[in-house]
Amino acid sequence: MELFWAKGYDCTGISDLEKTLGIGRQSIYNTFGDKRSLFIKAFHHYAQNRSGAMVAILQQEGSAEEKIDQFLTTLINAQCSDQRSGCLLANSVSSSIQSDPEAASIVDNSLKRLHKALSACLKMIISDDAERKRTAWLLVNTAQGLCILSKSGQPKSTLTGIKNQTLSLIFHPAISN
Repeated sequence: MELFWAKGYDCTGISDLEKTLGIGRQSIYNTFGDKRSLFIKAFHHYAQNRSGAMVAILQQEGSAEEKIDQFLTTLINAQCSDQRSGCLLANSVSSSIQSDPEAASIVDNSLKRLHKALSACLKMIISDDAERKRTAWLLVNTAQGLCILSKSGQPKSTLTGIKNQTLSLIFHPAISN
């Protein structure tokens, strides 16, 4: 998973997989089938574990603002680690694997799961269903944007400023103007 995350689907070759996994080409084919199948397994793992851990933050006790702040702060801290690999979901959408129906389904389901968790969190403060859903999609977009900006090398202070501005616009709109 880490190799696909760091290099992307298109730039990860079988020789890279051999070196990283410590097994020969034929063992990779015998065990996983092909590069695509191995990627799909890794992608499922990422979606369930990494994305699942982020969704779990939104399901904890606390106010909507506290939970969303913690979610975005955790995301920024993870993105600003040594590797700056971005988000495997976002990385995959911009590669040739995005045309694969199974990979597209994993992305779609992961984004919808995050949207659902954000929408449930926002229910505490936004009663209008349509507005709540739009705001949740805004936050999904913000999270993905933070991942892309981090991967491009933007400093943590820039990402934190975006997070703070987003929270202000949602939770304190009169102050933001």
